[in-house]
Amino acid sequence: MRRAIRLAFAMQRLELRLLLGAVLLMAVAALGIAWQMRVVRDEQLACIRTTPQPMEGSAVSPCTAQDDALNSLDRISAFIKVGIMGTPIVLGLFLGVPLVAREVESRTAPLAWTLSRSRRRWLWQRGLPVLGALTLACIAAGVAGDVLAHAPPWAEGTGPGFEDWFVRGPQVAVRGAAVAAIGLLTGAVVGRQLPAVLMGFVATIALFASATMVLDAWMADAVEPVAVQEGQIVGGKIYGSGIREDATGEILSDEAAYQKLGNALDFGIPTGYTQVYYLVPSRRYGDFVLYEGALFGIVALAGMGATTWIVTRRSP
Repeated sequence: MRRAIRLAFAMQRLELRLLLGAVLLMAVAALGIAWQMRVVRDEQLACIRTTPQPMEGSAVSPCTAQDDALNSLDRISAFIKVGIMGTPIVLGLFLGVPLVAREVESRTAPLAWTLSRSRRRWLWQRGLPVLGALTLACIAAGVAGDVLAHAPPWAEGTGPGFEDWFVRGPQVAVRGAAVAAIGLLTGAVVGRQLPAVLMGFVATIALFASATMVLDAWMADAVEPVAVQEGQIVGGKIYGSGIREDATGEILSDEAAYQKLGNALDFGIPTGYTQVYYLVPSRRYGDFVLYEGALFGIVALAGMGATTWIVTRRSP
């Protein structure tokens, strides 16, 4: 088994070093940006406590240096988040496709399959070590993305909610496993690396789009009306709003509220009424992480099962 693991890593030594090294650097950068945001935020709070506040009604901040630094760090973090979002796609395709396609394309598959006890055993010995490294790298990227999402001062108190969904937590690893399964499958079907990568990329985009639509429909069915007082900050994914008449408890849609209250809404919510948002509360974030993980997990298992079936029956 140890020899099989060493061989699996040796076959993709260059890809593993480049891709895993890039993920490591990106995770370190994300943690560094998150740490720097907290440092600047502490400086900003100290500045606010010790600096005289501007005149009432003034839009000038007393701590412009810290404000500018936080805005710069936020812009830099946006690039890192894009990298984390692409991590499962890049790792999944560039590590998953060659596992079978390279052997078929180089015509070494007949020899490799003959020397192994079975094709199924060959596939799992070749694939599991690489997929394990991919999963660990995606977990590291997801943890770094979650820390980065919680770092900005505007996430204090309520947390990031559903913001930065695609760069946070363990679902990054599940997506990586699903994309790797797609790469394995397209590589086994096509038998050539470049066309398989292109085909796998198209299939991955279709998977992500479909999963997003399904999750969005589930979230829309899970909305709750939440009354929000003036100045109150609530976390969650908003799907609409309305106005509650406090005396009766009736919730008016925005159109109905304008028809009933007219221009009074131009000056804010009138006395006797409360703003209501239809949203999925942030406390449901973990539920939808599980739902999405189940979707991508099913795709991963189905892809790996289909690949195993194809490899055991494929003519090299």
